[in-house]
Amino acid sequence: MIDRETVHIHDILSPVSLVEFSESFRAGDIRTVLCTPLLREGVAIGAIHVRRPEVRPFTDKQIALLKTFGDQR
Repeated sequence: MIDRETVHIHDILSPVSLVEFSESFRAGDIRTVLCTPLLREGVAIGAIHVRRPEVRPFTDKQIALLKTFGDQR
């Protein structure tokens, strides 16, 4: 949210992701994550977070749609 950027993690349990994110994800059923900030006048006021229990990256079309929702004014 600080960078006002969308984050797309294909596999939360990959070694690279575990370095950046908490190992507590190992106990859950979350594998693929997509998160985009909710922006008002360029300021992040929240986030939309969607996830999947399997490794299945979101499509470019799905990512663009989520970004559209997040950029409502």
